[in-house]
Amino acid sequence: MAVPLWLAGGLTIVAFVGLGVFLYPLWLRRAPGRVLVAVVTVVLAMLFYWFDGGRTGEPALRMALASLWAVAPLIVGLIVTRLGSPGT
Repeated sequence: MAVPLWLAGGLTIVAFVGLGVFLYPLWLRRAPGRVLVAVVTVVLAMLFYWFDGGRTGEPALRMALASLWAVAPLIVGLIVTRLGSPGT
């Protein structure tokens, strides 16, 4: 079952902005939140792998792209956390 492109794109933007800019920086400041960030990143990887269902033929390429998209909000969150930290 393929996910419609408009839905996958919308959820991707929500993940980048909602998680990367707002939730991840908050969670990364606390030790239990870091575990939550790790869990959400793995779930995102699986979700993006599913989104790419029939669009990319090679499973290794699908895994690589899903991993890249799952880690992108984490990178944004780390940047926002670093920029928002006092003394930097």
